[in-house]
Amino acid sequence: DEDSARVAAASAESLERAAGLLQVPLSSLTAAFVSRRVSTGSECLTVPNTPAQARTVVEGTCKALYGHLFDWIVERINQSLAGPGVGGP
Repeated sequence: DEDSARVAAASAESLERAAGLLQVPLSSLTAAFVSRRVSTGSECLTVPNTPAQARTVVEGTCKALYGHLFDWIVERINQSLAGPGVGGP
């Protein structure tokens, strides 16, 4: 189906590297980007994303990862500036 998102051959290596860094199976990361789960009553369906939807999911994931990494870096810098015994275990 032309309206279903797929991983481009040029992106496959980057996706594999991202899965490794995130320590998640490549198949799980791929599925998270190219499809979504939809609940209809008692049934759960897996529905393919359009390329635009997949792009939105990838961008949202990148934004969330960047935000968490930024917060972690700021925390580490603050701990380093505070010196030993201040705010740490």
